[in-house]
Amino acid sequence: KDRGNTSPSTLSGYESPQYGVEFSYKNSYFVTEREGGKEERRAHSTVLVEDTDFNRRLMRGEVEGTEGPVTITLDIFENPEQYDIETWVRAGVYSNFGLSPINPDGPGALDFGTVAGEEAAIYQWDGLYRADAVAVAKGDYIYLFSVTWSDAESPMRKDFKDILQTVRFIQ
Repeated sequence: KDRGNTSPSTLSGYESPQYGVEFSYKNSYFVTEREGGKEERRAHSTVLVEDTDFNRRLMRGEVEGTEGPVTITLDIFENPEQYDIETWVRAGVYSNFGLSPINPDGPGALDFGTVAGEEAAIYQWDGLYRADAVAVAKGDYIYLFSVTWSDAESPMRKDFKDILQTVRFIQ
């Protein structure tokens, strides 16, 4: 499979047949996963963290008194209402669109593009860290890809874009 411009020897693959998605990422990250949400709307998070001893200890809960690291995350939400992506992003509690820094009087700019041939909503939000977010509605799920950063020149932002180029929906 063609996974973009990065040498295959430096990539790992993530695949979730249950949630119908796969992508490739650099070996310089490790993956953690967790189930969440509520009984009426389940959610799943796949988090890519820079692979350092400190970050591994932090993610295991062995380091106290510090915030979590910046990450690349795929949050998958059930979408039983079959919301289109713009409706979900603008109204959804989980999209963080209301935290957008673009417009101080309300939500910020929402752009559109594609991920794996599917319409995607593209925006930023600002919380503990700034974030780039890309959301896709496909089948029974909303896929929210995001990268958090504190430095606009962070290499994670490029890695995030590279990951988006490798996404395939397999449902």
